[in-house]
Formats: sequence, structure tokens, C-alpha cells
Amino acid sequence: MILESIVFILIKKNKYQSFKSFNCSLKKINVPTDEKIPLIFAQCCKNNKWLVYNLQTEQYLIQTDNYEEALNVWKWNRLKEPEFADAINGAKGLYKTWESRIEDWAWTVLLWLPLLVIIALPLLTIFTLLFAIKFYRTQKTKYVLFFISLLIPSVFLWFLVMRFFGFSVMRP
Repeated sequence: MILESIVFILIKKNKYQSFKSFNCSLKKINVPTDEKIPLIFAQCCKNNKWLVYNLQTEQYLIQTDNYEEALNVWKWNRLKEPEFADAINGAKGLYKTWESRIEDWAWTVLLWLPLLVIIALPLLTIFTLLFAIKFYRTQKTKYVLFFISLLIPSVFLWFLVMRFFGFSVMRP
């Protein structure tokens, strides 16, 4: 089910570093409103364990199957009752990173790419021919520029389609 694949991933601001010994994606997470408090209270996806993790020391305070035990550790640190952001139902107060947004757009474009090629190929070919005909009739330079700017992507798309359907074979 697709909803079960929606998770939170904990990353540092420096994207090339990960948190030491933190190796799970999260179903639910609570981050205190005060930024001075370095703790998170969360539930892992793969094993449903509850955890309290210190982001500064990069250590687990507790990792357990029992919610009450984790809650006691949370409250022992003088923190109020957690309000969880749930990955499946949305996360108020947590925002996507620009990296994540770009990945989402790239994935969407990738999924729609076959349809875009099917639509773009005949349109590019028709407009390329129209500009070639207009240049032939009027001898204006602008039509040659339009023709060349449309010819390059059109030829590239035709090449991809021919390779995909096996009409063209490249030999070493």
C-alpha cells in the first residue's frame, strides 16, 4: 500500500553527514518547540520501536517496544506530553526540504515522460517542417533559426523512439 511508504527521514543540515547509529525511518515524530532541546521522540517504521534520541550527543536515550517506557524517559527530561507528526496523515510544522521537492518534481517528470514524448514528437516534427516550408517560401533567416532549434530535439526524440522500439541498432 502506498500510504505505508510515506515516512520521515532524519538528516543533518549538512547533507553529507548522518546521525551516528541512527538507522531507521520514522512513522511518527515529536520535536520540542524549543530549539534548545536536542531530543526527539519518535516511532521507527521497520520494527515499530519507540525511541528518544539526543541529536547533540547522537545517542539513544531509549529504544523500546513499550510506548510507556519511552514516554517516561521523555517526561524525565521535563518535557510535556508529545504531539506527534504522523507521516501518513501529514506533518504540521515540519516542512519538505528543497532537495525533496526537486526529487518529487523529477519523479513526476520521469513518470510523465513517455506521454510527453508521444505528444512532443509529432508536434516537433510538424513545426519543424512548417518552418522549413516557411523559410523556403520567404527566405527569411528567422525561419531557419526556428527550424534548426526544433530540428535538434526532434531528431533526438526520433532517435530515442527508434532505439526504444528496436528499429535502429548501434554497433560498436
